Amino acid sequence: GYGDEDFFVLDGQNNRTLTVQVTALDENGNPTVQKAQPLIGMWSLAAPEGTLAPAYTPSSFNSDRFAVTQLSAQLQSTTRFRIGIADVRGDGRPDFRYHARVLYGDSVVPSQVSVHGGAPILLEGFGFQQGMILKMGNTVLPQLAVYANQWIASVPAFPDGLQTLTITDPATGATSVMTNALTVGAGPNDTIRLSQGANAATPVGAETAYPVRVNVTTPDGATPVVGATVQWNASNRAGLSACGGASTCYGFTDDSGQMETRVLIGATGATTITATLAPASYSPPKSVQVSISGTASAKDLSLLSPKVWVMQGATLDIALTARLLATGVPQSGQSLNWQIGIGSGTITPTSVTNGDGYGRSTLHVNSLTSDVQGTVCVAPGNNPCQTFYLMQVARSSMKLQAVAGSRQTIQVGDSFQPIMVRVSNSATPPNPVIGAPVVFQSMVFLPDEDAPVEVVGDSGSSEHAMKVLLSGTDSSHLLLRTDGSGLAILQPSTGGFARPLEIEITASAPNGGTLEFELPVLPASPASLGASTGRPRSPVKGKARITHGPAYSNTKSKNPRELRRVEEVYRGYVWIEDETLNLRDCKRLVAEDDVMDCRRRRKIPSGGALCSALSHRHVKSSSSYFSLTTFSSTDPPNR
Repeated sequence: GYGDEDFFVLDGQNNRTLTVQVTALDENGNPTVQKAQPLIGMWSLAAPEGTLAPAYTPSSFNSDRFAVTQLSAQLQSTTRFRIGIADVRGDGRPDFRYHARVLYGDSVVPSQVSVHGGAPILLEGFGFQQGMILKMGNTVLPQLAVYANQWIASVPAFPDGLQTLTITDPATGATSVMTNALTVGAGPNDTIRLSQGANAATPVGAETAYPVRVNVTTPDGATPVVGATVQWNASNRAGLSACGGASTCYGFTDDSGQMETRVLIGATGATTITATLAPASYSPPKSVQVSISGTASAKDLSLLSPKVWVMQGATLDIALTARLLATGVPQSGQSLNWQIGIGSGTITPTSVTNGDGYGRSTLHVNSLTSDVQGTVCVAPGNNPCQTFYLMQVARSSMKLQAVAGSRQTIQVGDSFQPIMVRVSNSATPPNPVIGAPVVFQSMVFLPDEDAPVEVVGDSGSSEHAMKVLLSGTDSSHLLLRTDGSGLAILQPSTGGFARPLEIEITASAPNGGTLEFELPVLPASPASLGASTGRPRSPVKGKARITHGPAYSNTKSKNPRELRRVEEVYRGYVWIEDETLNLRDCKRLVAEDDVMDCRRRRKIPSGGALCSALSHRHVKSSSSYFSLTTFSSTDPPNR
């Protein structure tokens, strides 16, 4: 009617800008300046009636684009906002048509990424489309996928600090700036603390018994910071394992926010090890220090890792290494005697030092039931000697921790980085556990209809009834034993599929907890709006009945039909046939649409069709209650 005004509401937050563009249209939907003359205003939703708009366009058609009125607004609070559109003359005729568009970047998940580069981020907002550009500072971020309200990008290697993201539409001139929306590496308020570093006096040329370890966390002191830059410095000619033997280098925290280094003492006296957090980004930077005393004598014997922790009940071999020195100089060709004093096991009794002064032995334990203590001594007089310890760790005190590979998103044709987990005991600081079994279970799914990238993990709820399982056989269960650093490493696989996927991996250790990894595989090129992303539509609702031995019910189908299960679960699939129609059309459409490709499967039952698959969350055993989803021939699965 006359004087009509339109209002729209959106949620926004501080330190963001947005662009509202209104294009006046004629009766044929073409841009025109002869009809409506739009004005745009913007308020906080809480603003009283009659309040003048803090952000507004003083005139219509203020853009350099034909028939376009544009408002660029700076949001100065986190609240709900009202956008108003009205004609400059107060008119409101039926032929005063317009097209309004908002470009707004609201949030980033995760809000903190590693300085390494390659980490995916998910932007949420409004008005995203192909052809737009996303920048971090002056660096254009590679696109992985773009949808109307979500933008998935990859962050390249970048220095620590707060970063501003800018979204630009070159075609329209619209922009949205997200000030300090993303933290790369360490943030300005993150902290570094020394979690381990105390060592006894160590001979020159020997390595400290325990590593120097630091943890970087957010201000809450508990949340780990992944991929923060740490600069190591060692005084007094010491060498650092993290630096390849050099005395200074830069390193990066792992997925647990941790980094450590062994120290090779280079001279007598005090050696100071300093770990500095992101020194190139902050002034003054935060740092921690520890001091280690260096000694020297005519004959020094040291043990690398004199104390190790092994899972109770394990059967394995432990490598033991000692180094013989004389005033810091390696001694070669000297015999070392190894023996067990307490506990049971088998040990290589003698070894001869090599040119670097190292002598090695192997300790074998069988179904470890108690701690083991032994000595290594220099022959022939068995002087000097050093003591080594093998400490058993009960399963109840083991903990599982992610080290690398947690946040990954790739495109079709690329490969994942290895997933690395660590098993430790419950001590403070924790110690790595050797020989602990870690079970990795991998499942390969078609992507569901949730957010294209669930960066923080699957919440367990979905608008999609169940995921389509492509691979999840017994071969996807892999048992690995932790190595001398307490690590187990898995190389994720796409199962041979070259299409958009979702890889779900679960790592578990005895009483050590469970870690979940969700690894999306996106299309090789960014998906355009309305194009296939490989994500099937939510299944239609209804009822059907499946009979196979005991009656199973509560399955979903658009039309109630009599169904029967004609094959056992095969590689996660359920093969079904419709007793009245055989679902031949469904099978044809499934194969053509490549949502669930029947052509790649063996054991296709005659006249049957693969219309859905079991989610691993629903299957307990082949005889357990399960739920199915089917598509009728008149309602084929869509992408």
